[in-house]
Amino acid sequence: PSNEVIDLTISTMPEKTQAALDDRLIREFIAAKGIAGMTKGPGGVYYLINSPGLVGSPINRGSTVVATYTGRLLDGAVFDSATAADSANVSLNTAISAWKNTVPLVNKGGKLRILVPSAEGYKTTGATGKAGAASIPGNAVLDFDIEVTDVKN
Repeated sequence: PSNEVIDLTISTMPEKTQAALDDRLIREFIAAKGIAGMTKGPGGVYYLINSPGLVGSPINRGSTVVATYTGRLLDGAVFDSATAADSANVSLNTAISAWKNTVPLVNKGGKLRILVPSAEGYKTTGATGKAGAASIPGNAVLDFDIEVTDVKN
């Protein structure tokens, strides 16, 4: 109706692009959490390889990996996860760009953590989280812990 009151807050940031804002948010998150050893990789994805995995079991962008993982927003809200009991088959061909570019850095058995700028995740549209979990808003920076338990090439 025409009598409703609309309360709107607009925030401005000094960054000129979403990519620059995401990079600042990731760097601040790394500093606040005291995460050491992260490397900035393709597309601005920051990654930390905790374990490279087994030699001789390479992963490529066409692989399907069996993985356990936890996907979180920077505020810690979990939007998706897969445990050993319900591990996920993830085709890297259809995964978000961040997975395509970073999961092949490890082998079967490898563990890594990635901090994903929005352009390498769910972009401006966001996504629905797993049932009962947080939704992913547009332009969200994501935090994943990933363990590759098997590789299907």
